[in-house]
Amino acid sequence: MIQTTIIPENTTVNITVPENYVGKKVYAIFFIDEEITQNDVTISDQKPSDFFGTLSPEEGAKMHLYATETRKEWNRDI
Repeated sequence: MIQTTIIPENTTVNITVPENYVGKKVYAIFFIDEEITQNDVTISDQKPSDFFGTLSPEEGAKMHLYATETRKEWNRDI
């Protein structure tokens, strides 16, 4: 991954990528500092439904299985 900060002198920006990036999907995201500070959201501002879809069904199933197995340990006599 390559990350850098630039200050454009006009509306055109030329980007040179490393050879090992050629032929692969490359993401370019442009934003300014003010956009980040204006849109900062804290966890307390979010509802549980805001996180819907952040886990894949497979990850969710693994987490559910782990929680179920862990709960079985709670009732075990030691």
